[in-house]
Amino acid sequence: MFRQKSILYIITVFLILCLTSCGLYNITTLNPPLFAGIDDVDNYFKFRATGEYDSDYFRGFELYYKIYLQEATVDSNLLSLSELTSKGFKRIAGYSDRINIINKPLIPIDSANHDDTFDITVDFDGLEVPTTPTEPFAAGETVAPLVSFSIELRRGIADKRIGHADEFKPFSVFEEGDANTDISIEIWNAISGNNDVTLVIYALSYGKQELIIDVYSIAVYLFEIDIKLPH
Repeated sequence: MFRQKSILYIITVFLILCLTSCGLYNITTLNPPLFAGIDDVDNYFKFRATGEYDSDYFRGFELYYKIYLQEATVDSNLLSLSELTSKGFKRIAGYSDRINIINKPLIPIDSANHDDTFDITVDFDGLEVPTTPTEPFAAGETVAPLVSFSIELRRGIADKRIGHADEFKPFSVFEEGDANTDISIEIWNAISGNNDVTLVIYALSYGKQELIIDVYSIAVYLFEIDIKLPH
């Protein structure tokens, strides 16, 4: 039975790709979120769900990040997922994600709220608490209709520490061995020297077409904050 389902899945994907290449099948496009603010003192980003989403496809939002040296020129004009990944941006993982089991979207939006407008805050301020840093989170809350959630965020790399097999690494743990994963050795030197680094975030709307095709909006630049990261 498993083999039959696998073969059917492969045939379905093949047919969709063929129809797409022939112009007979259209890939759905999604409206993007909107930039809604930033606070480089309290270390949070904010973007807006516009309520203008196709409920047949829209599922929620994905976030991508990259860490730069403080004086470096950041990539602020990227427009697609492929451009983000080609520039070294990593997907922000959720607490429940595992290396081999990734739950997309990172920020799911219930179908009942696809027509609602509300802001989502991506908060990194807890990382600068000197003795007990807390993990960043994405949170959304409105009064009417109520949209309330808080999702703990993780880095887009594997956690190699003992006892954390198959987990994504917390933002509260940066180590020298992380060099050449989502940070360079130069960035590690800045972090370990208690210097600020620059954190850049992009947001994208995410959806599913025909239950198997990942669909993304254009990437929306949420700007940057300078922050001291724990180590």
